[in-house]
Amino acid sequence: MIICKNAKELGKQYTTRLLPDFLVPHGVIRSDKVLEAVENNERNIDKVCSILGCIDSRTARKYLTRFNEAIKRISLSLTEKLSHHPKEDLIPSYRPDTPVLTYVHALIYKINELQIFLHGLRGNKRDATLCFFVQEHWSHNTKLKPSTSVSIPIEPPDTT
Repeated sequence: MIICKNAKELGKQYTTRLLPDFLVPHGVIRSDKVLEAVENNERNIDKVCSILGCIDSRTARKYLTRFNEAIKRISLSLTEKLSHHPKEDLIPSYRPDTPVLTYVHALIYKINELQIFLHGLRGNKRDATLCFFVQEHWSHNTKLKPSTSVSIPIEPPDTT
C-alpha cells in the first residue's frame, strides 16, 4: 500500500493498494496460469481448463482470447514507448516467423534495459514482467461483471 501525505493533508484519497502482477482486473483466473497454458502451446481445452483451474471450457476460451488481445496491445504499446527514445537498438528486429510471445518478451527486456539506461539501477525498483503488462492491458466487458465483483447499482433514468 502506498500512502501520499500531501493528499491526506488535503483530505483526498491518500492510499493506493498495489495488487500482485498475476491478478487481472475483474478476473478470477491468474494471468500467470494463462501464460503457462499459452507457453505450453496447449491445444486440448480440457488440459487448458486443468491448468487454469476452471471447469467450463467457455471460461478457458474467454481468458485465452483476452490474453491474446492483451499481448497484441502490449506489443504495440511497448514498441511505441521504445520508439520515443533516441537510444540505439531499442526495438528488437521482428521476423514474420517469430512467435508473438517471443517478441513481447524481447520488448519487455528492452523496456527494462531502457529504465536502467534512463534512471540507473536505483530507478528500476523491479523488472517489469509479462504478467505486469498483461494486468495493465487486460480488457474486460464492462457490461457484464463477474459474480465475484461488487455490483454497481444503476441509476434510474431522469424523467423530469
